Amino acid sequence: MAQGSGGTVATDDHGGALGIAETIAHFSDEVPAQGAPPTPPPADEARFVAQHVLGEGGMGRVVSAQDQQFGRLVAVKELKLVSPGLIARFNIESLVTANLEHPGVPAVYARGLRSDGAPYYAMRQVVGKTLADAIVETKGRTDRLKLIAAVTSVARTVGFAHSHGVVHRDIKPENVILGKHGETVLLDWGIAKVRGLDSSHGSEVLDRIAEGSQQTQLGAVMGTPAYMAPEQARGDVHAIDERTDVFAVGAMLYHVLTGTAPYAGNTAADVVSAATQAACQPVSHHDPNLPAGLLAIVERAMAPAPADRFATAVQLAEALEDFAAGVLATQKPPLAVRLLSAAGAAGLLVVTLLGATSIWALTSLLELGFGAYFYIALALFGGILGVTEWLTKGRHHLAPLVLAFAACTALAGIVAACLGWMVVFTAASTKASDAEKWRFIVAEGTRETIGNLPVSMTLTAVLIALWALGRRRALTSAGT
Repeated sequence: MAQGSGGTVATDDHGGALGIAETIAHFSDEVPAQGAPPTPPPADEARFVAQHVLGEGGMGRVVSAQDQQFGRLVAVKELKLVSPGLIARFNIESLVTANLEHPGVPAVYARGLRSDGAPYYAMRQVVGKTLADAIVETKGRTDRLKLIAAVTSVARTVGFAHSHGVVHRDIKPENVILGKHGETVLLDWGIAKVRGLDSSHGSEVLDRIAEGSQQTQLGAVMGTPAYMAPEQARGDVHAIDERTDVFAVGAMLYHVLTGTAPYAGNTAADVVSAATQAACQPVSHHDPNLPAGLLAIVERAMAPAPADRFATAVQLAEALEDFAAGVLATQKPPLAVRLLSAAGAAGLLVVTLLGATSIWALTSLLELGFGAYFYIALALFGGILGVTEWLTKGRHHLAPLVLAFAACTALAGIVAACLGWMVVFTAASTKASDAEKWRFIVAEGTRETIGNLPVSMTLTAVLIALWALGRRRALTSAGT
């Protein structure tokens, strides 16, 4: 223990701050017996003079209050319902919030007991509106896309909490405050799961189910059903980890982009059932013109299987930052793939130059033979698809067709070149009964070889370039 100007500070044996679970255990000596969750010491209730209610739920409320010690406005959260389980959970919440010192978490100034014995804690008051209100106020895709920055900030905050062993479990737009000066603050750590802390520590199963699908549930299923990961909706406490929060941030991003929560229903049970099965409409169903790269981020974050999601909230934040910066966020290909690609590109360039020289000497396209018209027709049609893919930013999902036509074009050129070489080798291995006819066969086969292949490869390269540009445009475009 160390004493500072602000009061007692919990430290480890080396003078560093204790982990959150250790801090909660440390303060458990504030109440006697049974290792009960911490109860705050009595505090000067007159220090905080209530002014008006900022928010209210079934079990607690947050009021704006004047801090008489420093003359500032603060937010005081207090319980309305008093029971041992709720008090324990509330006190854990105050300690978790206070020990997550991050710009995205409200700073806690004091905690204590009211005169009636109910606990409270005072924290920084952020003047602004909830992300839920901001979503309602959006007037189009451009406004919605502007809110991605707030989701990214939340993902960063959640990543910080995860690094301290805390899983929020109730991430939703209503719990995110957007300040007037750019602040993005994640509130309500009341049902957070703390690594190293007994899950029964301060838990309480309520006899009722929350009436609305947007309300936080306490009991076997804790959280907000409309944004729950499947494992959380099933009540599988042991499966809940950092990736559960990643799903919730993805679900919040879904709400930002579509204007509606992923899951809906007439009752909370209906919403929980939908969340269990990950049964929600894809984002593209609500807005087919959103960038493909952004859709991919949402789909990965909200993957039903935890292993298919971003491994951490920081990775999700980085993907959103890359998207916002217009950078194609892909993993670097293996060295072998990069070397093969470089060798293939060099070979294609050499063959194309040789083919261009031979084509320049031809007096008529007819000399290329019937096969040339076949793969040129394929290339033209594929080119139309490729240009469409680029102009529409990948929204029509033509990439497979573009690649198929590119493959057909390349295959036709390879076949034509092989046939040409076969003609040359056949003529070269036979005795020349007619020198003029022999020279004609060799020349024709050579033209097939050095003419068809470079032309087909060049057109194939054009198709692949159009496809690549179309996909990059789709992934990096803002879609407005």
